[in-house]
Amino acid sequence: MQAAMPDQPELDVRAMRDDSIVVVEADDGRQSAWPAWKHLLEDISIANPVPTSLKLSYKNLGDAGACRLAELLGSRLSRLESLDLSCTSVGSVGAVAVAKAVGAHKALKTLDMSSNAVADTGAAAFALALRSNSSLESLSLHACLVGDRGARDLADMLGVNKTLRTLNLRQNYIADEGAAAIAAALRASPTLAVLDLQSNSYRAAGRKALSEAYDHNRRVQPSVPLSWHTGGGGGGDARSTLAKAPRSLVSVDIASSSSSSSAAASSANASGLQRKKPANATTLGVPPPSPGGTYSRRSPTTPEHL
Repeated sequence: MQAAMPDQPELDVRAMRDDSIVVVEADDGRQSAWPAWKHLLEDISIANPVPTSLKLSYKNLGDAGACRLAELLGSRLSRLESLDLSCTSVGSVGAVAVAKAVGAHKALKTLDMSSNAVADTGAAAFALALRSNSSLESLSLHACLVGDRGARDLADMLGVNKTLRTLNLRQNYIADEGAAAIAAALRASPTLAVLDLQSNSYRAAGRKALSEAYDHNRRVQPSVPLSWHTGGGGGGDARSTLAKAPRSLVSVDIASSSSSSSAAASSANASGLQRKKPANATTLGVPPPSPGGTYSRRSPTTPEHL
């Protein structure tokens, strides 16, 4: 019997180019044009050692790529523990496929779907998947077009899920109704430790419901103070220890302002905002470089025509 291949701690392919068509030549001389995401995923499917952490952010997978990745999660990547799919042009169709795979996955602990068009349909699929999944501890749906319907489905899931500890719903379209549903689930959640609802559409009613829920279930912490959430309309934060904005929340370059630069600078200095660029910041829209190592492409013997 062939010995099992050892696991590779992390496979980071974010710095590889994905803006071209790869021409694959089979053994019989026939050529087929593959989109780069397909060639990339086929390479990952034979990666040796098998990765336990996979970073695909900024790769243009789309729904087709997400569906193929979902297949790999049920086979070759069945031992994957961390998956980063942020900024990969995945829509609700691809999100549903990934969610179904997550529901049956036994090892995945962290999933980042940030900045994809998951929408309420995808959020509902993840909510359904996490009713049966017993491994996922962190889910990020940051900036995923989730509204009240998706929030309600996720809230229902929180009432039965026993493993999820971090849920990131920042920068979505959750209004008072969705915030109230999540707040109700938050009161009874046995495992949730961090809930990020910053920059959503809820206002005073949603803020009040969440504040009371956080005060009731003190195991759960907001990632930023409730008073800094985008929702307007009065109501103080129930936790005075979280009353000040995190100093790392904003990085402001005031020097580029024109007529109001001095006034803005005074305001920023008074509020404690950092003016200089963080040391580990990268250029906007440019992914961080891939760690060291080699990565080779192959010519499959049975390429598929588009």
